[in-house]
Amino acid sequence: MSAVALRPGSDEHKHLFCSEFVATHDPFRPDQIAWPDLDDEARKRLVDLPVWDEAVSTEHETALKVQALARVESDPVLREAIGLQGYEEARHSQMLDLLTRTYGIPVTKRPEPPAPPDAEWAFLRASYGEQFDSFFAFGLFALARDSGYFPAGLVKVFDPIMQEEARHILFFSNWVAYRRAHSS
Repeated sequence: MSAVALRPGSDEHKHLFCSEFVATHDPFRPDQIAWPDLDDEARKRLVDLPVWDEAVSTEHETALKVQALARVESDPVLREAIGLQGYEEARHSQMLDLLTRTYGIPVTKRPEPPAPPDAEWAFLRASYGEQFDSFFAFGLFALARDSGYFPAGLVKVFDPIMQEEARHILFFSNWVAYRRAHSS
């Protein structure tokens, strides 16, 4: 199979990165997750991580920012993909809510933030932040898995989230290239 040159910003580029994103969506439902039982030591390690307030708030706020862009995106192909990403981000937030409730992790929730005044700028900032956070999270999850710090069953629950975050990074990188080609 020979490689085909794809010009960033072209309709072909947009259709490819959007359709690939939509086609690779995993329709799992957080309310159907079988959370593994944790022994007291594993549960204490999980509860004692000092990340839960920030993680819960960040995922919720990211979902709101992505959904805000989906509401104002005029291109139906981009709107569908961005809307799906907003749905997935909200699902991540829901998973963290379920995790904290399931294992009795106390979380101080922040007040609902206002809608962003500039949805595209909010999406840019949130997505670049997610890329940065994901590189650390991927490494930390690998360390936690390999060292046994997190039980294998808990790591397995979060495998789909790691896959989605990787898809979000790929989608965002292509979206930036597409927007850059259209802003000159």
